[in-house]
Amino acid sequence: MVSKSLAITDYLKRRPNVETIRKFIADLIEQQGSMEYTRDFLQQLEKRIEDILRDHDENPAMTNMIGYLRNVYTEPSETIHT
Repeated sequence: MVSKSLAITDYLKRRPNVETIRKFIADLIEQQGSMEYTRDFLQQLEKRIEDILRDHDENPAMTNMIGYLRNVYTEPSETIHT
């Protein structure tokens, strides 16, 4: 028997177009804690990158890109469903 997480992964690889199904799956992933773990990891990674940039003469283009990516993973979860 296939675990729920593997079944979800297989389904998401097919890029579902039905919004209600995509939302249901995203909610399941959120309930399992995977999304929170991912957001926490991205925040830690962002901090490390900012520290490296600060130590090596900040690069404005990289700093702007970090800000853009921060918005991607801190937006409400509806953004993930598109």
